[in-house]
Amino acid sequence: MTSYADSQNVHPATMSRYFNGKTLPPDEIVIDLVDSIRRVTELPIPGEPGRLLNLLNAAQDAQPSNWGALKQWKAREHRQRLRADMADTRVIELTEEISQLRLGFAAGSAPDNDAELAIVRGLLAEERLRVAELEREIAAWRTRATEPASTGIVEVGGAHYWQRYVQSRAERGWTTEAISAVDSATSRVLDQLAEPTASEPSPRRGTVLDHVGGASPDVIGLLAKAIDRGYRLVIVLAGTLNEVRRQVQRAIDEDLVSLPDTPGIVRLTSTDLDYRRLSQDLHGLEFEKRHPELPLHAPSNLHSSSTRIMVVKKNMSILRRLRMELLAMRTPLTEIPALILDLAPDDGTGPKTTQITQALTQALPRGQFVSFSSTTLNLPMQDEHEHFVVASPRPREYVGASDVFGTGEETSGTDENISGERTYVRRFARDDDDLSLRTAMDMFVLTGAVKVYRSLGARHHGLLVATSARVAEQAAMRDRLQMLWQSVDYHEIAGLARLQALFDSDVAPVSMSCLVGAIPGSFDELRPALEIALEQLGDDLVTRDTTPVPDKPWHVTVIGPGQVRLAPRDGTTVLYIDGMAPAQSAPAALRPWFGLRPGYTDLLRLYVPDGDDPNGLYANIAHFWRADSELHSELVRYGTGN
Repeated sequence: MTSYADSQNVHPATMSRYFNGKTLPPDEIVIDLVDSIRRVTELPIPGEPGRLLNLLNAAQDAQPSNWGALKQWKAREHRQRLRADMADTRVIELTEEISQLRLGFAAGSAPDNDAELAIVRGLLAEERLRVAELEREIAAWRTRATEPASTGIVEVGGAHYWQRYVQSRAERGWTTEAISAVDSATSRVLDQLAEPTASEPSPRRGTVLDHVGGASPDVIGLLAKAIDRGYRLVIVLAGTLNEVRRQVQRAIDEDLVSLPDTPGIVRLTSTDLDYRRLSQDLHGLEFEKRHPELPLHAPSNLHSSSTRIMVVKKNMSILRRLRMELLAMRTPLTEIPALILDLAPDDGTGPKTTQITQALTQALPRGQFVSFSSTTLNLPMQDEHEHFVVASPRPREYVGASDVFGTGEETSGTDENISGERTYVRRFARDDDDLSLRTAMDMFVLTGAVKVYRSLGARHHGLLVATSARVAEQAAMRDRLQMLWQSVDYHEIAGLARLQALFDSDVAPVSMSCLVGAIPGSFDELRPALEIALEQLGDDLVTRDTTPVPDKPWHVTVIGPGQVRLAPRDGTTVLYIDGMAPAQSAPAALRPWFGLRPGYTDLLRLYVPDGDDPNGLYANIAHFWRADSELHSELVRYGTGN
């Protein structure tokens, strides 16, 4: 007792009175006690601080003297917000430490880095869990700290989270035109959804045809506006793969943070914490009501109620558990304005998973279901329950199927279409794949040098190699690429001559015709930038997996058909297809290659076999994406909500 009292800077006699019930303790004593028990036993106690503090507050209110419970709750919210900020800072520090350890591992500097990395990852997961728990407690306290006569919270319908998102985009160098495009696209989707405060439920579902895919700016922007509008439960379905779910969670956490004096955000999942591990903490799903006699969707309750956000996999057991826990909530589901976003409509589409996804949607009478698809292939064109289809406008400096292949078979002989293929596509015969692979690597080096020349060198730069689904063949391709990288010497006469020939015959003519950015007048003028690019690439070029490594933005990645969604998108400049089985999976390999390419749309290259075979792999790829582009054009012209 004495040592614990000393650790809390409290006199032992005072601590004794707290424990024997003679004196009510301050709330920080309760919080620190639970923290101490959790750290000693290494067992989580989800929701326990909140339950104990509820009891403490009831005891305070029962005291004959005036404890000022309202002021106590306001002070607690403030102190716990400071704790959450400290935990957020710790998360940033641990993330940076992991980056440094990865850098050391890549350099081969320390044999114990793997063990140390595992320890730091464990600490990071613990801190993220703590942040999630603190946010849940703050949400409950914020409501208790709200005056009955005046909410003290901004009105629903403002643009607070949207304005913060706009500010973050501007800080990252986005132009006013780019921000306006996202604003317009997200507003068109939001206009199709029901009003959260409507007296009667009106569930709606629809599809957004989004160029970028994944946690795109349109997705994050829609989430920000939905929170401002009053949606208080957000469920993001992020596909069937753990790494994809983490990527989506990371993007949402970075761009959507709780703002002071606004309805907060309670995260029921984190980067390392899927929903299945939070299932014991039903308290996190319970919504606070300032006026219990009114429904949650009443404006006076939405003013002070926080938004619950969870990013989950499209896994049947997880979705079934989530549905059961929603049905077990004390807050009637008919009162909860909910938004469900499906970012991977073609993942987890088995009959059982589809059935449970529909059951989850039906369990939320005020639920709005929006799926985001980067291709028209997944659009439910004949779905009688589909209320709208919205096609997002094509962003500037975006390279997509229409740029490469045209928009339909009728254009296959026009100058415009030939120009697109001549700019981006490099075909090769299958018996010439060793030479073509080396050429693709040469192009990767040259385009990296041009990025440096254009002062784009700090950004991501990638060569993506799509190959067989067999793990052994993927490993063999990684070894082959690493051996090739070790054998080509770009500092010797032969290597430099090969680069100069490729620059003169391919890079320079294409870039000069596209007029995207600065282009050296000669290969000699590019040489200083080439030296910087080679130093940036280093010796260990081929990454082990598809997980992005912050300290290694330049990389070569090998994927199979099942890893397309995991493939890095940022900076992917050169795509090499080495024959994928089954062949129908090859068109999907272009998805991570398509995308926003600011300042280097002229540098993208696609290397593909079966160049002249009318029934070959390339012909199938071109036919698929031309049909997709044609349908997308029709949707832009006639789609609902456009």
